[in-house]
Amino acid sequence: MFPSTATSGSTTAAWGQLADARPNLPNCERNAAECVSLPMFPELTGDESTTRSTSASCGTRRTGERRRGGGSRAVTWPRGLSALAALLLAACAAPPRADQPRPSFDIHQIASQELLREANHGRTIEGVDGRFVIPHGVRRAWIDVGAHLLETTRASLKHKKDLALIAVEPLAECWKQWPDNERLIALPVAISIDRGSMDFHVNAFNNTSSLLKSVEGNLVDKLTRTVEVRKVPVLRLEDVLERIPPEVEVEYLKTDVQGVDLQVLKSAGEQLRRVERVRAEVINARIYEGSGDLQPGTEADFVAYMASKGFQFAGDDSVHKDRAWLDKDFVNPQRVNPQRQGWLTRAHARIRSWLP
Repeated sequence: MFPSTATSGSTTAAWGQLADARPNLPNCERNAAECVSLPMFPELTGDESTTRSTSASCGTRRTGERRRGGGSRAVTWPRGLSALAALLLAACAAPPRADQPRPSFDIHQIASQELLREANHGRTIEGVDGRFVIPHGVRRAWIDVGAHLLETTRASLKHKKDLALIAVEPLAECWKQWPDNERLIALPVAISIDRGSMDFHVNAFNNTSSLLKSVEGNLVDKLTRTVEVRKVPVLRLEDVLERIPPEVEVEYLKTDVQGVDLQVLKSAGEQLRRVERVRAEVINARIYEGSGDLQPGTEADFVAYMASKGFQFAGDDSVHKDRAWLDKDFVNPQRVNPQRQGWLTRAHARIRSWLP
């Protein structure tokens, strides 16, 4: 993350606006009580308002009032439709399958339980199934890798009550300033291809700190001059993604990690396909240097890799002079489809997942 000095480039629509383009749907998979309020008559929209009384019994007929232009008439739900509603309710209320696999890697081998609790104001962030504890009412998640002080995601966390934010930042002086919010999951680690412990170069302008060494005499040398090298725990992005419950949509991923953004994306493996939209920083100028697998990727590298995972390039943003650094936006067309995100489709997919 460098100072904002963008001078050119095509800017895509604000990610927050894109994220809100979908209907405001209840998370029926996580709360059966909300399922009974779901509309069984999707054609009742606009000037029509509908009230219904519901029952958990499959054989009970349901009645309600449909009002148009001040008039009203009773509507009796067919018994077959009542049975369908009960089936969907049962699907929503059913517990996860016992054979649902746990996350493949125990992150406590890298990041201690004590460190994770400290970063999360004493909260335990994982449930008995090994997945993140997501509060009731949350339907979508954002992942902010290189979150720093939450400059680009804090406002959305505050105002979008159905949003969980998973923020990744190895600098304690940053994550200790984050708010105490049950929808914020703090991971005090770095992300790269290989798990373990790595040297982290803390620079004069700590936004520019990186797993990579800074090139001496680069065009922002005063900002990237290293003042301390410390060991930090390192996980893969797939360790984060597979801990997000399957019913929570991974709506947005942002990476801003000073030269290793491509490695962060690669560390997600096939889990990257769960993500709807990605914004990744690309540094073209020779500011950081690495070796082997840890080298800054080119713009072409990013586009090619994201295409291999099913993503389409959506545009550039925050383009610095001479394209020294910029953000590249990608969209996963298999995920971004509001028509496919309807509650009925969700319930149908959930039922099919339980069948042998």
